[in-house]
Amino acid sequence: MGVALNAALELMGVFELGSIAVSGPAGQAVEFTVNAGPTPTCPGTSASVVPKQPLLPNTKYVVKVRTLTSEPGPTSFVFTTGTASLPDEVPAAPTGAASVVFDVAPDGQSCGDGTNYACVGVDLWDNVEVLAKKGDETLLRWVLKANDGLFSLRQQPDCIELRRLSATGRRSDPLKICGDALKPRAYTTSDRDSNQWIQCTNGVVGPPVATSTNARADAGATSRVDAGTPQTEVPTSTQANNAAAPEPSSKSGCAIAPTAQKGASTPLLVSITMLLAAAKRRRRPA
Repeated sequence: MGVALNAALELMGVFELGSIAVSGPAGQAVEFTVNAGPTPTCPGTSASVVPKQPLLPNTKYVVKVRTLTSEPGPTSFVFTTGTASLPDEVPAAPTGAASVVFDVAPDGQSCGDGTNYACVGVDLWDNVEVLAKKGDETLLRWVLKANDGLFSLRQQPDCIELRRLSATGRRSDPLKICGDALKPRAYTTSDRDSNQWIQCTNGVVGPPVATSTNARADAGATSRVDAGTPQTEVPTSTQANNAAAPEPSSKSGCAIAPTAQKGASTPLLVSITMLLAAAKRRRRPA
């Protein structure tokens, strides 16, 4: 089974946004729309690429980007479609919370060393897009890989928007957590654990506290909606990964999002994932 004919592509890596190109048989260009934004503090981009028309069945396609690493140059990935299409429905908005701390001393552990941290928590993390904004400027775009995400930013956001993405690239209505609802405050040393990682649980920065399933409403979200959307068995997904694609790593219950360690080797960091609905919901243990 190949990639669904109407599947969206999720790209995360150190590449030029304007360099994305998708081509089909004989090299003809595939028209697409893109929703994108910068990755946390580091050079690079996170982008959802949605073909404007369904792809051809049983056909090989090539995605090309130009990387921004020490070895610049076009990088391509190949995937093959199947014969099936996915249900094209607008998903329900996620349920979640977020908070912000500022005046964080750079720790040298991540590229960019932002002095602001945003903690985001959702109940069901499948394909939840995070946008951190300051006015009209997008400081960050990311797709959560865990229920909690901790993001290092060079500026303090005044609004965080959470949207669920469908497998076909449709976006839900946003859950907006803005202004005082973010509970912005100055960083304190107690926000770190014994390993000196900033803690982030249920959308709250700092030591974990006992919470109920509905405690996120008290953690910063001013509006809530039911999370999730009916799950559907779908065609097998295809992933094309080149070296160490930027993925959050779990530290003290948090998903740490910076894409590269200082001094680390930076090969061509591009990951292309077909956004396909999960067969099962991923919820926190009760």
